[in-house]
Formats: sequence, C-alpha cells, structure tokens
Amino acid sequence: MAMFLLGTMVGAVATLAWLCIWADRIEREKHDKKGE
Repeated sequence: MAMFLLGTMVGAVATLAWLCIWADRIEREKHDKKGE
C-alpha cells in the first residue's frame, strides 16, 4: 500500500511539473509570435 501511495505522489508531482513546463512553453510561443 505504501508503494502505491508513493507512486501516486510521484506521478502527481511529475504531472504538475510537466504542466508547468508545458504552460511556460506555450507562453514563450505566444510572445515569439507577438515579436514577429
């Protein structure tokens, strides 16, 4: 059970980190388009 909870926590953290990186990339693309 502990391993399951640990895996769930790691997965949640990884998902949040991925979303933050993805959002940052989209924001940069928007700024790049405005700069053209």
